[in-house]
Amino acid sequence: MSLFPLAPQSVMHHEHLPLQSPIDLGEARPMTHQLSSAEIAIHWESAVNGEICEGDHGPIIVFEESTATINVLVPGTRAATRFTLAQLHFHYESEHRLNGRQWPFELHIVHTATEPDPTRPGKNRTIYAVVGVMVEGGGQRGAKSDQTLSELVGKLRTYSTAETDEKSRAAKLTAPLNPNDLVPFDPTSPVTHVPLWRYEGSLTSKIGEPNEGYVSWIVIEPTLQVSDETLEQWKLLKHKANEPQPLERRFVLYSPGSGRGTGQIG
Repeated sequence: MSLFPLAPQSVMHHEHLPLQSPIDLGEARPMTHQLSSAEIAIHWESAVNGEICEGDHGPIIVFEESTATINVLVPGTRAATRFTLAQLHFHYESEHRLNGRQWPFELHIVHTATEPDPTRPGKNRTIYAVVGVMVEGGGQRGAKSDQTLSELVGKLRTYSTAETDEKSRAAKLTAPLNPNDLVPFDPTSPVTHVPLWRYEGSLTSKIGEPNEGYVSWIVIEPTLQVSDETLEQWKLLKHKANEPQPLERRFVLYSPGSGRGTGQIG
């Protein structure tokens, strides 16, 4: 049974929207609870093909026929829901904060699943599980993550500046992408070993407007470090970020991992 004391219907805002994201994780005063593999598990065993598409706040990378998944125990359920990797995108600067602190940018690895819609009997709705990773400079030039992000920003900038008749050619990624190359932890170890925050919220794709989409958020505590050169290239894309939203009746968990968690992103 989920530790979250809320049924899916009760994580809604009064205007029939989910409680809004992002939030300040420090101001939420999270409850400490070590998550188990029955509550969260990542299965990103292989690279996936993708292409660049235009999103609400800039170019995003959409994956085709993905086999990468994440299992998350969502509120009101007794067994984990399996979400499939759908897309990834970035925000500059970071959307989530910690006691007011913000990071240079934030990566969102987005997964989707379907469930019965409690507001429309007989209908289904799409729900989301998003892994948030804070990214900062100071990393080694040419390291795997730095190389992957350097190549991605090059493709995104080419797509952004391409003429209309060149967009479709510029959109294709030159090689499959493995999300394991975009996280600051050992992908061969369970994600439960990694310090992280869990809470329920919304998508953040509309900037400065209410967002739909019920999201199970997993925000990773360790930051992903890239070289200063790569970070400067990402800043040029200027992907917009939302401001922290009111906490309201928010229930936030902090899972300290294998004794390494400090509750301080870094």
